[in-house]
Amino acid sequence: MGITASPQRHPKSGIYYFRMGVPKDLRSTIGKREFKASLGTTNLSEAKRLHSEHYQQALHKIELAKLKLTGEANVALNYKDCVIIAERWYEYSKVKADNSKGHNYHLVKTFNNGLKDTINAKGKITTEVVRYETDFGLSDTLSISGKDLDSASEQQLNELAEDLKDEIDTQLKREDIVLPFPSASYRQLAVAFYPYLIKLEQLCRARYKNDYGYEPVEIKVAKEPLSFEISPRTPVYSKITNVSKDSLSTVSKEFFKSEKIKHKGSLSRVKTLNETTLKVDRFIEIIGDKNIADISRSDVMAFRDTLLQLPKSKNKSIRSKPIEDQINLVKTESLDTISASTVKNSLRQLSTVFSYAVDLELISKNPVFGVKVSTSLRKTEVEEGKGYTDKEIERLFTTECF
Repeated sequence: MGITASPQRHPKSGIYYFRMGVPKDLRSTIGKREFKASLGTTNLSEAKRLHSEHYQQALHKIELAKLKLTGEANVALNYKDCVIIAERWYEYSKVKADNSKGHNYHLVKTFNNGLKDTINAKGKITTEVVRYETDFGLSDTLSISGKDLDSASEQQLNELAEDLKDEIDTQLKREDIVLPFPSASYRQLAVAFYPYLIKLEQLCRARYKNDYGYEPVEIKVAKEPLSFEISPRTPVYSKITNVSKDSLSTVSKEFFKSEKIKHKGSLSRVKTLNETTLKVDRFIEIIGDKNIADISRSDVMAFRDTLLQLPKSKNKSIRSKPIEDQINLVKTESLDTISASTVKNSLRQLSTVFSYAVDLELISKNPVFGVKVSTSLRKTEVEEGKGYTDKEIERLFTTECF
């Protein structure tokens, strides 16, 4: 296993980083060949302290991977633990759904053809083909429904657990929990996840209709502690609200610092960086201050789509409102929205921060690349609501054709 005894310094930025190889037999389980992370500092003493923390976390992940290979659990779950984990999954998924208008995240919109009979005034029946809209979600594929859970056999619950395995495993990974499948605890988790899946799909349908007031679940137990403690690392669930060392805000600050040094205080560059700071802050406001490695192209697309729905107004009383309220104001007060060219410029400035992260090898590719904004507008002879002036009419009727 390749382990760096001390932090390594990046030749361009001077920022130290942690690097450690993953054992070959665990690479497929962990999903990478090595652990690598920016330590977010140019100070060697601070870097050494942070390096030790990352080393302990890497060892912890290796131990979890070994447990997965052997089929052993690292905790014993009671039923309340299962409900807490399920509600945490719902809360995390709700944030994603709110940022992607629901259906784009968890439900698929489909169109089907059907037959419709109509009766005319003479009583004659005619049949026509009609096209209707529906949605399709994970609950439509489950092998068992909620009303059957209480009387379900062990085999049926194993089938439900397999249907929900991707969702359960994703949250278990966030919690640093290892559970063998199938097992009694895994079946218990599947039962706890089921009602939250149904509620999440209800929420997605509401968000698709721009109903951001509907909340099918009151978050209560998600913030409660589990009955056990996992060390040396807190559950990844805290990343929703806490800032990590490789968060977008942290990386962007290092980028701004590096650029100011590189351009030696150039006023034009400082002005551009200040504008980029505003774009990063807006991204964090909409998507969240996620670890930069967790930001995907779909996050950038959700950011783009949200910007296109926001009001153009710079009025502080409007800009200080929650994003959902700003979008609703556009509809209720017919406000102008941010132009496509402005959104395109926002993505261009945001992209420079991600390119910096690629240079640091924090991410393998820039998630902004490939995200397009259509800036083509339909041209009309006369702008809507704008007529000719008296002088324009006079000039029009003095031409030779008249």
